[in-house]
Amino acid sequence: MRLPQKPIGVVVPIMTLGALLDQKSVGKRDFTGGNLKMPNVLSSRCCPRALAQSVARCLSFFVVLVAFTSTVAAAAETSLLTGVLDRLDEEGDHHGAAPRPDTHAPAGLMGDHAHKTGEVMVEYKFMTMSMDDNRTGTDKVSDAGALMATGSMGSMFMVAGTRMHMDMHMFHLMYAPSDEFTLYLMPMWTSVTMDHRRMNGTRFRTHNEGFDDMAAGALWLLEKDEDSEWIANLGFSVPTGDLNNTTTAAMGGMATRLPYPMRLGSGTFDARPGLTWKGYREDGGHGIQFQADLPIGTNYRDYSVGNTYSVSGWYSWLLGERVSTSVRFEGLMRENFSGADADLDPAMSPMARTNMRGGDSVNLGLGLVWMLEGGSRINFEWVKPFYQDLDGVQLETDFMMFTSWSKSW
Repeated sequence: MRLPQKPIGVVVPIMTLGALLDQKSVGKRDFTGGNLKMPNVLSSRCCPRALAQSVARCLSFFVVLVAFTSTVAAAAETSLLTGVLDRLDEEGDHHGAAPRPDTHAPAGLMGDHAHKTGEVMVEYKFMTMSMDDNRTGTDKVSDAGALMATGSMGSMFMVAGTRMHMDMHMFHLMYAPSDEFTLYLMPMWTSVTMDHRRMNGTRFRTHNEGFDDMAAGALWLLEKDEDSEWIANLGFSVPTGDLNNTTTAAMGGMATRLPYPMRLGSGTFDARPGLTWKGYREDGGHGIQFQADLPIGTNYRDYSVGNTYSVSGWYSWLLGERVSTSVRFEGLMRENFSGADADLDPAMSPMARTNMRGGDSVNLGLGLVWMLEGGSRINFEWVKPFYQDLDGVQLETDFMMFTSWSKSW
């Protein structure tokens, strides 16, 4: 028995990843967005349309993952790799008494589960986020109203953002050298597109993409019994994102630095401590997680992004041996930046103001976990803010979607 010479489920993801990384210009690039052929998920007042397109993306991703998993399972025949592939078919139970879908938290959370000695987990996670309309405090403001704040030309900004769409691809690797500690590494690729309005009413679009800051760290299993576990996240991030990208769209051919919301990463090493408690019932589970993102020092553009704190609580129900659903509430607090990039004029746009980056929000998440044959998981969560209080003029978040495939052995 031999492996198929060209397992489609393996070739297609590799080709897709290759296409993603085959960018002609990475680093200091000009993202005008003028010639981009992109789905118009940012068309005016089109939240339902953007939601439908994002759902279609996630459903397509589900189909690819199922096909990929099925192909790998079919290819697991005797060969020089038989031992490795046999382990790929084992259902890792992490530290649970038996394999069950809800040993993983909802897809929007990280650092929530540990592994047994010698276990390895690989995961691909996709996040998409849509932002439409501006807000100051808890009040919505129109596109024209977003320009009416203290800026240049008396009392108006020259430019304000009107819509933004972000896609993030996360490649997650975990390894447990012992039952107490699980190490992880997660490089990320981010794509950001933003629509803008000038003071004279004309509009333009900018785009930025590349490697974001890379996450790494260790998960420490503090305590575990049959029905619950405590896990500490000793995490940090490495500043692999580029803050120097520019655009010529804003100033009619003159290169200008992209504003803060469109930049890839913080530019600093960040501490990312967290603490998770999970409990299990016969019909489901529940948990609480605290997570912080704390920049260390000032980056090479002479500013530091603000601290971020989040607290989540979730409740899950088993719908069978392989499917669970969940509801999650999240409180999120973002602080304003300190310092400033000298290449950004704070009088030009609210997106260039370091005192208009913070805010608080409360989010609702609805999730689904599906365990496939062989023990791999597909994890999905839709997140919708129902309260936002923003510092100054900022784009409000409409929704986020998280979809992941993971496999441990």
